[in-house]
Amino acid sequence: MRKLFIILGAFIFAALSLSAQFGAEIVFAEGDMFTVVSPDGKSQSYEPLMDDVLGMTIALGETILTERGTYIEIILNNSSTIIKIAENTTFRLKSLSADGGGVLEVTYGRIRARVDKFTNDQNFWITGYDTVAAIRGTDFGYDLFYDNNDATSARSTSVYCFDGEVEVIQQRLDPQDVIDSNKRLESKDPLSITNDEMVTAQSNTPGDPLVKIPLNQEIRDYWEEHDFVGQPTALSEIPYQEPEAIPMEEPEEEVEIPLLPQNQEELTINIAAPMDDKQVRYRRAANILLGVGVASISGGVISYIVDTDNNQLLMQFLVGLGGAYMVVGGGLHIGAMTMDSP
Repeated sequence: MRKLFIILGAFIFAALSLSAQFGAEIVFAEGDMFTVVSPDGKSQSYEPLMDDVLGMTIALGETILTERGTYIEIILNNSSTIIKIAENTTFRLKSLSADGGGVLEVTYGRIRARVDKFTNDQNFWITGYDTVAAIRGTDFGYDLFYDNNDATSARSTSVYCFDGEVEVIQQRLDPQDVIDSNKRLESKDPLSITNDEMVTAQSNTPGDPLVKIPLNQEIRDYWEEHDFVGQPTALSEIPYQEPEAIPMEEPEEEVEIPLLPQNQEELTINIAAPMDDKQVRYRRAANILLGVGVASISGGVISYIVDTDNNQLLMQFLVGLGGAYMVVGGGLHIGAMTMDSP
């Protein structure tokens, strides 16, 4: 019994360790290519049209980079939260908690997320360059853009809400900081946005207060065109339905298509009927007998040329034998030709 508990404990520990590493699962992917970079810097590229990426796991700490025209949807393993990573985006899973909270990071690009509604004080964070979004169950988006050719260029961050509520804080975080998602970040001026509202923060004006404005049409149109495709529905929640009967289609009437135009005389083509087994056997035997007959007569002719008494007798015998073989063989050929076709 003690050994059983040890084995069970080891299994549970292994399962928890694996769960800690498993951050999300890909449920939809389209486009040319995306790359996954592990925390140790190793990278692997995938082509959604060629590689089987559905169901592929993304571990905590891994970074996803999408190329132009490539879109990915992932479902977090600790909830039914679904995230859509848009084209030309660099996105990382930083941490997840068992009760649905977590910290995600956008380095460049655009994402949209539908987050579970929390029933406790747990928060879901999206971080970027200097702007943090705290979510407590909502449908929202996060954009971070700047000039890729100029590392010192200003960062423009937009946070917008389609449904629910999002708290936005402009606060530069040290890369080594670990956000405790059970606590709210210290800030004097957190801004709350709700349905169809957004806020934009510029890194070159960190002292300016955040101002919420109506959600602009460009963002609305973009996500209407690239809406969610994958659905975080558990199999156990899908009701059983009887399969519908498929009606059998009536066979279409065959339509005869004339090979020749109307009022034109048809050509008559005689095609030889195939021979049956008996005809084949007759012709095969006839060929053998004819061959032996030709060989016998040839031998008789050679013996005649030698011109000896014994050879004369041999010549007469071989020519007579060969003639007999050829007569029989010729008869078999004629018989095969006159047999009725099947």
